[in-house]
Amino acid sequence: MDKRIADAEKKVSNFYFLAKKNLTRAAKKWLNVKKLNVNKQVKNIGNKESVEAKNLNVQLECLKALKPLALADSALLRLQIFEIGASDTKSKTPVSIEDNKCEKDIIKKWFNSQLFQTESKQLIETRRKRNRELRHLKERLGRKERRKDFAEIKKTRKSKALPSQQEMFLEASTASLNNNQQKKKPHRKNRLGQRERKRRAEAKEREEGIFNRELKPNRKERRELEKRGLLKPKKKKPNELQESAKSKQVNETKELSEHHPSWDAKRKKELAEKKAKFSGKKMTFDDESDGGYASSDSD
Repeated sequence: MDKRIADAEKKVSNFYFLAKKNLTRAAKKWLNVKKLNVNKQVKNIGNKESVEAKNLNVQLECLKALKPLALADSALLRLQIFEIGASDTKSKTPVSIEDNKCEKDIIKKWFNSQLFQTESKQLIETRRKRNRELRHLKERLGRKERRKDFAEIKKTRKSKALPSQQEMFLEASTASLNNNQQKKKPHRKNRLGQRERKRRAEAKEREEGIFNRELKPNRKERRELEKRGLLKPKKKKPNELQESAKSKQVNETKELSEHHPSWDAKRKKELAEKKAKFSGKKMTFDDESDGGYASSDSD
């Protein structure tokens, strides 16, 4: 594990030189392509003494004077890649780049080129990968060392022999006597879980909102609050029964109007029989008082 960590650290420290090497190679390739393109443009111009021809010649001379290493150094500064342990990073920047306008324009074109973009993406990815690998190895080493320490502590602990039945009985009897003499300690309650605490807090907030008339309780909450006496039960309207009876009569009359006249007549007769009041004579028989004669009472 130590060897792997040392290799990973070496890779991280040597990343500056890898980036410089790759960027120098890419800059050399880009400069060669640029020189060829400018040469072609110069050859295609008929009038060699024109302003365009002079500008192209100046550009060609700048390209020839500019070294790939200067472009690589400027790219390293742009990507914030520095050598580990280097005290002065500004000394690595070329002086001619700061002075010459032509070279500045070439460096801008180099930064905007497709070759530099792809190369910089690859370098950033490799740097990220190497740093991640080193961090992961160090974390693994820490876990391994903790396991080793725990194993050593385990070894130092001495395993106790199991007690005999007599010792266990004596220990249990003394413990029971001590428990009887001493007061019982209150049972420690476990702390509620996060979800249960959240549920209770929400229920409490809802209850407060109902009391403050900010929220409207549902049917279940209303029943519970009414049982606990926290809410007054709803008053039933006295005219509900009358309204239900009226609606029933209206429905019956609607039914009668929708059917055949003969069926309606029969239905009306049945309804009249149901609603008919008793209007006959009520007869009672008394053996002792009236000598067995019947007496009638008319309603």
